[in-house]
Amino acid sequence: MNVSLAQILLLTLIPVAATVLGGVVASFRPPGPRLRSFVQHFAAGVVFAAVAGELLPEITAGGSRWAW
Repeated sequence: MNVSLAQILLLTLIPVAATVLGGVVASFRPPGPRLRSFVQHFAAGVVFAAVAGELLPEITAGGSRWAW
């Protein structure tokens, strides 16, 4: 697969633009406690899913006593 640098930069513009836009919106209208809680719980779920997807197959394949 041959991907050019221009394609990579174009694809990275999407999260960069979302981050900048979110920062501008948050500077004018700070998030309330409910939105802040939602974002924190969402981020924790993403981290949990990443750990489960990456580590659990290795733990279960290794024959660990703790992995059922």
